[in-house]
Amino acid sequence: MTAVKVSLRRKLTGLMVLASLLGLGLSALALLLVTGYFGRQSSERDLATLAKVIADHSAAALSFGDAGTANRILSAVRAKPDITLACLYAAEGDAHAAKARVFAVWPEAKRNECSAVPPSASTGFDANSIRVMQAVTADAEKLGSLIITQDLKPLWQHVFQQVGSTLVVVALAFFLTFAFALREQTAMVKPLLELASLARLVSVTSDYGLRAKVRADDEVGQLAQDFNGMLAIIESSDAEVRAARDELSAEVAQTTQANKELEQALKRLTETQVQLVQSEKLASLGALVAGIAHEINTPIGVSVTAASTLQAKALVIKRKHGEGSMKRSDLDAFVTLADESTHILLNNLQRAAELIQSFKRVAVDQSSDERRKFKLGTYIGEVLLSLGPKLKKNVDVTVDCPDSIQIDSYPGALAQILTNFVTNSILHGFDDGRRGHISLTASEAAGQVQLCYADNGKGVDAEHLPHIFDPFFTTKRGSGGSGLGMHIVYNLITQRLGGRISAASEPGAGLKLSLDLPSVAPMASLQDALPI
Repeated sequence: MTAVKVSLRRKLTGLMVLASLLGLGLSALALLLVTGYFGRQSSERDLATLAKVIADHSAAALSFGDAGTANRILSAVRAKPDITLACLYAAEGDAHAAKARVFAVWPEAKRNECSAVPPSASTGFDANSIRVMQAVTADAEKLGSLIITQDLKPLWQHVFQQVGSTLVVVALAFFLTFAFALREQTAMVKPLLELASLARLVSVTSDYGLRAKVRADDEVGQLAQDFNGMLAIIESSDAEVRAARDELSAEVAQTTQANKELEQALKRLTETQVQLVQSEKLASLGALVAGIAHEINTPIGVSVTAASTLQAKALVIKRKHGEGSMKRSDLDAFVTLADESTHILLNNLQRAAELIQSFKRVAVDQSSDERRKFKLGTYIGEVLLSLGPKLKKNVDVTVDCPDSIQIDSYPGALAQILTNFVTNSILHGFDDGRRGHISLTASEAAGQVQLCYADNGKGVDAEHLPHIFDPFFTTKRGSGGSGLGMHIVYNLITQRLGGRISAASEPGAGLKLSLDLPSVAPMASLQDALPI
């Protein structure tokens, strides 16, 4: 709800009206209460005095039982028109006993209004009357009681007349006070209103060269002087801000131009990075092809040897059969050789087929982003098999991965990660000719797979370790290193596989890489579809 806007003039006027009404009203109320209180006290004293006089005169009438005289004495109260009833009681034993009787009444017509038993209290009040009781005594002997009742309506009429007069005086005083206060208020508020108008004008126009008029040497004048001083400070600050803004605009223009140049450089850098990433993938596929050639060379060579031996023996047995000189022993020897040769052929060709199938899966995984479920230990073995030519250069590999670990992830990313690990170990860790050893250990707990890769190479210097995942960081810049291998690994693990990687090393103690991967990789996002 929007607050109602009330001007300062109206607030001060309302405050003055409220203060005047409150002060004058309280004064009138106090006067009314005091007048009513003292009026009632005066009536009570007068009535008590009158009752004492009448009681003294009625003592003889009660002593002689002269009711007529008592009535004449009571009729004297008619001199006070506001007395409405006078009751004289004769005591018959105890004045407050039930045997007391009404002896005389004025006016006689109101006899039935006198109670049969006189009240015990000497004075009583109600809304419109006051009652006074006076004992009638003679020689210290109580003869009876006198009760006189007076109507208070004339008193209240008198009080209300005084209230009316007071209200007239109060109203006149209020208007005079209000007129004087309004005149003074105008004189006090006018400088404040001028100051408020000037502040509003400065706020709208932002013209800090304006100044307020100082009309008096008081608090309002001091406020105007302080306001002028504030305007002077703001004017000076505004000039400085304008100059700084102009300088900032020039700097922003220069920064914008520099940002454009940086964006173009970043674009070229990104394109170069994509090309280098593709080169890394092609290099991995090249290593895979070399691995295929190396691994299937043995079974294919054995198969060729077995086939050529069988072919030579078949030609010999064919020649002997044609000459008619073939013996049973020759046939038995040929059959035995044929059985052994075909067995060797089948085993080695089967081995070659398995190798080719394994290499095919790794090649497909590395060239695509297909997601599937696979056994981690089996797949690690297939990747290491494709890296055979590199690993047989004085490098031993041990794998400790339970067969029960199966993950739903991206095998191509994992193959690229392991290929980069092995390549880095050979290129950086074992380049001094030492006998290399690589270990891969895997475990699973709470939906997470912990994979630890460690080698016994030279290790990484302390100043280089924090930067091994940085792009284009390499210590083999002149030896063919691009510095993107471990950066690609970091992005694949943290983005594609949804995991974490940490590195630990000491010079001469090898490198240890710890991977924490989810058993179920997160769903691919748009970022996953972009080049790493």
